[in-house]
Amino acid sequence: MFFPTSGRMGFDKIKTSTEFPPIETVREMITYETSIRLSEPIQELMDFYHNDEASLSHVLDLIQQHVVEHFGYHDVNALRTAFHRFPDDPVVKSAYYGESKRGTET
Repeated sequence: MFFPTSGRMGFDKIKTSTEFPPIETVREMITYETSIRLSEPIQELMDFYHNDEASLSHVLDLIQQHVVEHFGYHDVNALRTAFHRFPDDPVVKSAYYGESKRGTET
């Protein structure tokens, strides 16, 4: 017996972004997002919620939404698709892999 919620009912198709900022803007977005995320108030908030993945995820979602709106966009995928769109860019790579000059020095 099928329930009314079986199958696709209630599920939207995956929505893709139509906002594709240029690489220069993406770099600025990443730099801005990183500065917010590493700021003392946000770090304190993340320390407070360190055992609550849902809260941490929500904080990061809010930061990313703020960043894209700060740059005049609306869809967080304008930022989240950066690695897919610019996989070889050093700024983009460092945001995803945490590469830093200190990490590569011997």
